[in-house]
Amino acid sequence: MAILLDPSSSDSRVSPVLVQRLDIPCSFGKSGVQLATADLHVPTDDGGYDSRLSFLVSYGLASDIVLGNDWLTPCEPILAEDRSHFLRPLPSTVDHLPFPHSWHPATRSSSSFNLVLTSTHNPPSFHPAC
Repeated sequence: MAILLDPSSSDSRVSPVLVQRLDIPCSFGKSGVQLATADLHVPTDDGGYDSRLSFLVSYGLASDIVLGNDWLTPCEPILAEDRSHFLRPLPSTVDHLPFPHSWHPATRSSSSFNLVLTSTHNPPSFHPAC
């Protein structure tokens, strides 16, 4: 799963292919845009961010997920110097993370830096336009 950090985007986005592959539930926002709501786990070198986001479902993305300022601003992620993973956030960031964002230290000894995106409920039998 490829992710892109885009500080020029106000909203996080997800490709419809990933929405379909992970069976993420969709709805339509006030302006008719398609939204996919999911729980997101973004690992750091010794823990991880957990968030619940409503992603705009967008065609033609350069990656599976684009994390915009709705995630970047509150979480203030710090990339490692080699840009391969995120470092542990500063204590001041962790102390002030607003709901629905949180950070937790690692509970298992894993050095995997894969992004985990999961559905927020049991998959329905029908997804209109997903």
